[in-house]
Parts: sequence; structure tokens; C-alpha cells
Amino acid sequence: MAFPITGSTATVTSVTAGTDVKFLFDVLKINEVAINTEADEFDISELSGSGAAVERLSGLRSGTMTFSGFYPKAAPKIGNTGLLKYNAVTVGFVQDWTMDVDFGEIDITSFNATAPTVKKFMPSGLFTWGGTFNVHMLNEDNALGSATDDEVTLPTAAGSTGTAAIFQIFTGATNAHTLSGNVLLRSLGHSIRKADKQVLAYAYSGSGGVTEQQGDTYDPLRIDPATIAPGGSAAWTGPSWTDATSPEIVVTAYSGRTYTIKAFLKSLSISVSPGNPIAINGSLRIFDTITTA
Repeated sequence: MAFPITGSTATVTSVTAGTDVKFLFDVLKINEVAINTEADEFDISELSGSGAAVERLSGLRSGTMTFSGFYPKAAPKIGNTGLLKYNAVTVGFVQDWTMDVDFGEIDITSFNATAPTVKKFMPSGLFTWGGTFNVHMLNEDNALGSATDDEVTLPTAAGSTGTAAIFQIFTGATNAHTLSGNVLLRSLGHSIRKADKQVLAYAYSGSGGVTEQQGDTYDPLRIDPATIAPGGSAAWTGPSWTDATSPEIVVTAYSGRTYTIKAFLKSLSISVSPGNPIAINGSLRIFDTITTA
């Protein structure tokens, strides 16, 4: 007799070696995925004068997959050894930071000898990144990038191409795992409430690339671990993608019941705060037919 199943029976794996999706999935303890598919539809009702019900025509299908997990897979950590440096100075009393990366996509659906039934996509070739961080305001030594000032730092002035920032995910015995690059401070929100701490809420945008430095023991997020040693660093590039041979992901809902999809990394979000597990989530763009079994 059939019976309902829970998510405890499910697994998710990336099976295509040498892709950034596999690097990422191999180091994440993934705790949730969602496959979202849809089909276009069109109103093809005729002006018949009868007031009849709407007629519809189905179009091409498309889909995405979202995921969330904890880092690192072998032994998830809380973010209490995270850190933020701005202009080479450690920012005091940061309560959290996030980094959001958008890899972009382009619809490349076209005619083929075999009529297409799904929409085709590719990465845009450029990625954007940015995020937020919240700082407890102090009565001294609180300005970003300054060891002496006690002033609030306003959004970046006109004409700047960014200030160096280092976002530390965690530190090991010898090497810290970090993401770094130039940032523009996009906005500042200063919350003042009687009998409560004052909080400076900054939002930033990346200017240029992101460099990942590997920490001790645990593999990097998007870089081939075979090409980087602990303490080493490398720049992030766009998502792994080659038409029809892009990263393949298998989601097993229950024994023998699977989704097999080809997809590339569409977005990635990293969240670090002292009292919570290091959380990473993102989305994949499905760009070919989904195979179910």
C-alpha cells in the first residue's frame, strides 16, 4: 500500500566532475531543495460573440532549483570566528554580514531540427555581488577603515571605484577562509531607539571581482580544491556551463524516484553571524529537459 513520504528519504548530488556546482555541493550539508517548473500558457480565445470560457494553448517549459545548506559539510560551524575588514582595518562589533552573488542568465531558446519543448538558457558572462552588514555603534573607534575616528561612515562618495574589504567566513589554526574584493557602500540606515543599542545597517555593492582564500582543512566553495592549497587564493569566475554538458544534478525523492536535471549556478547567498550556523543558499537555472524516474 502506498504511503506519504517525508524529506528524510531524499538526497541531492551533483554528478558532473570539474564543475563549480559539484565543488559547492560537495562541501555543503544540504538540508533543503525545491524544484520549480512551469509552462507558458496563452489565451487563444476567439471573438465568437458567445461569451464562452477561455481557451488556452500551452507553451515551452522552464524551471529553477533552489537549495540551502550549512558549511562545511564535514563539520558545520557557527559564524563566531567570522570577521569583516574594511580598508585593511577590522570593523568592531559587527553582528552579521551577508554576500549575495547574481550570475545572470540569457534566454537562448531557438529553432532546431527537433522542435524545442523547453526554454534554453546560458549564463550572461558577467556576475554582480553585494550584500549587507550590521554594526553596533560605539562611542569611539567605530568608523569603517579608520582606527582613530568615531564618526559614522556615509555611503561612498562620487568618483570612487571601491575600497578593499575582506569578509571572513571562519578562521582555522593557520589560515582564514575569506572572500574579498573592492566594495562601494551603497546605503546606511542608522536606527536610534531609546534604551536600545544603536545599529548602523550598511548595504554594499561589489566593484570588480571576488577572490576566495581557502582556510584550513575545508575545501573552498567554488574553486577546484585540487588547484588551491590551504592559505592559497583564486578569483571567482562565471558559472560552469557548456551547452548540453552543463552540471548535472540528481535529486532522489525516494528510492528509485529521481529528477535528473542540467543546470548552472544562477545565484548564491552567504550569511555569517556569530550565533548561527554558516548558511549558504542559492538557485540553479534548469536549461534542458528534466528527466524523471
